Amino acid sequence: MPRKPRRKGNRGYFYRTSHKVWVSKDGTKFVPLTDADGNRLRDPRLTETVLREAHARFLVSRNKPKPTLGHVTLFEVCDYYLSRAEKECRASTVEKRADTLFDLCCGFPARFRESKKKPTEKDRIHPGYGHIAISDLRPHHLEAWIDSHKADKARGLTGWLTLTGHRTRLQAVKRALNRAAKGGLIPKEHPIRGMYVPRGRARVTYLTDEQEAELLRVSVPMLRLAFRVLIRTGMRPGCEFAELTAKHVIDRGDRIELQFASTEAKNNKKRAVRIKEPWLMEEIRKHVKRNPSGALFRNGRGQPWKVNSLSRAFRRAVEKSTVKFDADVCLYSCRHTFAKRALIGYWTGKPINMELLASLMGNTPAVCAQHYADILKELSGVEELLWTAC
Repeated sequence: MPRKPRRKGNRGYFYRTSHKVWVSKDGTKFVPLTDADGNRLRDPRLTETVLREAHARFLVSRNKPKPTLGHVTLFEVCDYYLSRAEKECRASTVEKRADTLFDLCCGFPARFRESKKKPTEKDRIHPGYGHIAISDLRPHHLEAWIDSHKADKARGLTGWLTLTGHRTRLQAVKRALNRAAKGGLIPKEHPIRGMYVPRGRARVTYLTDEQEAELLRVSVPMLRLAFRVLIRTGMRPGCEFAELTAKHVIDRGDRIELQFASTEAKNNKKRAVRIKEPWLMEEIRKHVKRNPSGALFRNGRGQPWKVNSLSRAFRRAVEKSTVKFDADVCLYSCRHTFAKRALIGYWTGKPINMELLASLMGNTPAVCAQHYADILKELSGVEELLWTAC
């Protein structure tokens, strides 16, 4: 009986059928083999010669010395991150992250970032970590930074008291480091990579009619208009409302559409805000004539609204009001209020489903369901059925 041919030994590479690509192993990691141009090899019928050459390229790349962190400082990383965000037209990123990174690097409250008044040592919150080289930066530096932000009414500091606040600040730092690694300023394997970031808690606080009326009562005219527009349209305060210009407005006579390109939207998809409310259409037309270029809605000094100033104004209005608000109420509650009212048919008398809400909000149905499913339970009577069953 003829002997069966012996199987070939381990060649160092094999075809991974689950991913339809030739791979090799680097420890426990599967690394795709590529051709000379960097394209992955997917054809299972490739010749041994081609595969050996690809495997040789993999071995050479694996044995190359890894880049070192050098003396790149945290300040240089943050500056690079913000400058790239500006050049890539991500104004909302700059608006959201710049204050946090200024605080981290300099040690002073964010209000001094654009202030003409120079801070003194009495204003300092912590030593500042911008001078630290990335090679020396460790998670305990960021933990000390977070811990240093305690409430101090005498100095006008509200503190970072919630896990959600800690999360957003740490995410800003990690994203700056990851962007610097992507640009080749530092290697991907930096000391903060993999640092634990606490899970955020979704804040879905709605405004009642009474709370809305009180907010409008204590607000100055231009701020009052901003709140009314945010509640009625559900626009995101930063990348939509504050960035809205006349070029975004499509006036169709009996309706108006605000169109944002995919490069301007938060999730890189085209965004349309649909408006049929008569008073709101008149306000938009009036502001288009008044501000044909630049920001459409502006504050009392004629300056474009910024999300941070809107947020501070919202908090001040809540503090002035005589009506009780939830502890986690914030500017974004205006958007949540639009979502709840749209679902229950507050303005139209016709409740809608989650798919329609997703289109109105510029989100996916899954994201809307995650945040607003409790409203649907109330509408469908599920909550009452549960009480009956028990």
